[in-house]
Amino acid sequence: PATTPAPAGAPALPTPPPAEDAARAHLVSIPATAPSVRITGTSEETAFVVALAAASADRPRLLAAHQMEPDDPAVLAALLAHLGTSEPALRREILEAAARRSAGRALALALHELALLAREQRELIRAAALLTRAYEVDPTYAPVWMPLADARAASDELDAARELYEQIAGSDAYDERRRRYAADRAEALGHDAAVVSGEIQARPSRPIPVPDARPELDDARRLAAAGDLPGAIAIAERLTAALPADDLRALELLEALHVQAGDLPAAAEAIARQLAAIDDHVQKAILWLRRARLARGAPDREAEAYRCLQEAHACAPADPELAYELRTVAMVRGEWALAASLLYREIAAADTPRDRGALHLELALIFDEKLGDESQALANFERALAVDPSIPAARAPLARHYEAARRFAEAARLYEEAVPTARASERAGLLEAARRCRIAAEAAEPGFPVQVENAESSGQMESARALAHQAWAATPGDATAFRILAQDLRAAGDLPGLTELATVRARHAATDPERAAAWLEVARLADELGLTEPAIAAYDQVLALEPTSTAALDARGGLAFRGGDFATADHIYGALASADSTLSVDEFALRRSIIAEQRGRISEAITLVHQAATAAPMRRDVMMRLQDLATRTGDLVTALSAARAVLDLVPLDDEDATLAAHAAIVDLLRQCGQLETAAAHLERVLREHPHHGPAIEALASIHSARGDWAAATRYLYQLVPLAPTAAARAERLYQLGEVVLGRLGDVERADDVFLRASDVDPAHVPTLRRLLDVYWRADDPAGVVDIAGDLASRSALVTGAVDDAALARALVAATVTGDGALATRLRSALGAAAPARTVSALGELADRTGRLQLASAAAAVRAFATGGGLDLAALQAAAVETSVAAHLVA
Repeated sequence: PATTPAPAGAPALPTPPPAEDAARAHLVSIPATAPSVRITGTSEETAFVVALAAASADRPRLLAAHQMEPDDPAVLAALLAHLGTSEPALRREILEAAARRSAGRALALALHELALLAREQRELIRAAALLTRAYEVDPTYAPVWMPLADARAASDELDAARELYEQIAGSDAYDERRRRYAADRAEALGHDAAVVSGEIQARPSRPIPVPDARPELDDARRLAAAGDLPGAIAIAERLTAALPADDLRALELLEALHVQAGDLPAAAEAIARQLAAIDDHVQKAILWLRRARLARGAPDREAEAYRCLQEAHACAPADPELAYELRTVAMVRGEWALAASLLYREIAAADTPRDRGALHLELALIFDEKLGDESQALANFERALAVDPSIPAARAPLARHYEAARRFAEAARLYEEAVPTARASERAGLLEAARRCRIAAEAAEPGFPVQVENAESSGQMESARALAHQAWAATPGDATAFRILAQDLRAAGDLPGLTELATVRARHAATDPERAAAWLEVARLADELGLTEPAIAAYDQVLALEPTSTAALDARGGLAFRGGDFATADHIYGALASADSTLSVDEFALRRSIIAEQRGRISEAITLVHQAATAAPMRRDVMMRLQDLATRTGDLVTALSAARAVLDLVPLDDEDATLAAHAAIVDLLRQCGQLETAAAHLERVLREHPHHGPAIEALASIHSARGDWAAATRYLYQLVPLAPTAAARAERLYQLGEVVLGRLGDVERADDVFLRASDVDPAHVPTLRRLLDVYWRADDPAGVVDIAGDLASRSALVTGAVDDAALARALVAATVTGDGALATRLRSALGAAAPARTVSALGELADRTGRLQLASAAAAVRAFATGGGLDLAALQAAAVETSVAAHLVA
């Protein structure tokens, strides 16, 4: 077809054929030399249309063209170029409409523009989600590549980011400068076996699940792709109830949609629901890690992120990535003992000597600078160089340790080796230290120690061991030989061998500190092997020789505490300062609080738990202990404050713990006399858990205590359907009827409740006893007799358990219906009070006109008495001066 002239640098575009829709041709036509065009989407054609649109600035035609052809990227690009940045509201409205209605390249263009707007407003999570969708819609749309690669790199999705950078580096869609930048980034993110530990890659975040056979899931994804996130979320929520419990597709989609919408608490809740539905520990660890990363992305949720990482690590303790994630947070929080233990896990999982060496170095620095354990620091410095001799940072600190241990030859060698990689300002000091150590080594008396040092410094460990065995045989107890031999025995876990070695060393050592150091080696190995009794014996031996040894005191105190020996733990922790312990300040105070409580010093226990709470206000176990101790000592204000803190620290997915925390708060409010506040708190609980029986029961009790019987009965009604059995429901209905009758005086409503209780459980005896009065008031003598007969068959017609007046009414009903046997049993139950009670019951019928009337009932009673059932004379005597008297005379 014919072509139309185009601006310089743009290709000539074909004129649409005459058969094309005339309306569209009119709408997109441009005056003078510019005809209607259909853009294929290349960069040159897009630039051409943008230039024409900006020149013509015919907004109605561009809007109409976009409405008619929402999938045409050129028309959308022209419209956006025409609007520019002068009308941001209209521009965003057009882009959001395009994200819902368009497809293909036009949809990718709209999503890209929306992502740029989100990034300008610091909505980074939403921007990343929009860029990902744009890339999924049209992977060939080059403007998305660079910002998406940057977003993936920032989210630790290193493999995906590297692929995009490589794609940019090899594409002509970007200029030379940006291609070079992308190539550099790809190289920096490339997998290199020489990368040291600490650059462990995170797992890529999970995308929205791919479409499957369920149409509802597909509908939700289509709505999300069109920008209707609320609609997509509604479908996903509905599907969570429809799908089986082990089918997590709807929950995974719901999580992804909430992340896309920027609603991190809702996304965390979706993860919590997934956690509740699975049992696999590996999958749980992955979900906890995702939840931790969500929490880290939100302000003021560092404590929740830390708890989630701890849960993830507990599910997969051997996972090195989780150990690394948790270690970095522990180091920020100053929990160095935990960081050291996690580093051991990372060392065990490291793939290369370079990684293991770097991790040993980091562990050595923690022991040296944070925990003050010189022996462990020395061992890890040595191990770092053993597994990776090329590691530079371990030489200078290890040399300083060797010099302090008077191993001058090794120290001099390491000082010299550290010079080439040191800063220029440090080299003179290192050379001076090497010279000093060389002089000291040469001045030392030649002999076995020097030979061992020389062997070790030259890496000849077998020779050093051989020399140590020779020296030990010649001079049992030699300090240098003990060090070499004990190191091997500890590595092999040979406790009997090390004990024997330490015994010999202690026997020949000159001072108590030297003997204590030998037994400390034995104690540490026994502790590491989990052999409690040998460890206790060895630590006691150390303390007998050197009572001020903080390392032994701390370890022995820990063993005593874990073993329940609180007397010993009390003595040790009382002599040990918090700064000298490897425990954190809060854990040290918490242990001392537990010990003080066990020893009966409650006030001291409260003081110490206050110190722990001040040091670690985000520890739930500390706050629970503070609440318990304060409650027991009557400090209800402190207890209530601690209970509220506990509620704030309960994980979002732990519903049982949340309800228990609410119950504790309500109980404390009731003890404080704050009944209205307690009721309001329980009502908040019921808004979230409308069928929680204990909360409803507590509300009923509180309103009863306040004398608000109308409110109490309302909650008693709610308790009825929550009872687990028919007997329990009948009992709750009976209690409700008693309150309605006794407190509200509503006889009719009470009768209805008692009848409902009888329908639920016909064998409920207290209800049956109340039904005697119900049927009497209902003028149903047969019903009264049936109930009385039922009670008699259950041997439940006992005066005191049944009101005497009710028994007398039943006796009258029995005589009226002709049931003499039952009337006799009722007369026996009433005993000597039968005549007076019977007269009183007859008196209640004075104004009755139904089946129970005074005349007929009195005649029936008189006949029963005449037949010997009652003492007629006593009956007539009791009726003197009453309305009944005339009816009892023959």
